[in-house]
Amino acid sequence: MKIYLVILFLAFNSVKSLCQTITSTVIINDSIQLTLTRTDFFPNKNQIELNDENVVIGINGRPVFGSDGETPKFVLTKALLKINNTTYDLQIDDIYNPWFGSLPNNRAIEIKPDGNSLYLRSFFSDGAGTYAAEWLVRGKSCIRTILSNDEWIFEYFGNEK
Repeated sequence: MKIYLVILFLAFNSVKSLCQTITSTVIINDSIQLTLTRTDFFPNKNQIELNDENVVIGINGRPVFGSDGETPKFVLTKALLKINNTTYDLQIDDIYNPWFGSLPNNRAIEIKPDGNSLYLRSFFSDGAGTYAAEWLVRGKSCIRTILSNDEWIFEYFGNEK
């Protein structure tokens, strides 16, 4: 019986080690940092919606961002924005294939102060399927205000500098 438990334990650990989790912290300035965690996406644990051409158009009943029609390889599972001593747990649902390579692109992240608020903006891309997100931070509260792959978002973010 002990041998079966050992085999089961070893099998579980080898399957667990196949899952790739990457956490990266981007230092935005002296008082602001953003920590992003990306993990493998498991299609068999999600409901994938395909159109007539077998292109992925939805996951778990929601539109897909970060895919040009293929099944995503990665999903953003955590995003923490730390401003001085306050940490914000950002809304990250529906963010797939957030970056390619081993680390996110620091130049794709910006902070825009606006009176008593600030906006965190980020472009996400795995080399294709580029999209953007924006979060509004006010006091101790935050909310995602934009998640879009429409071309207007690139012009909007570019003209706001």
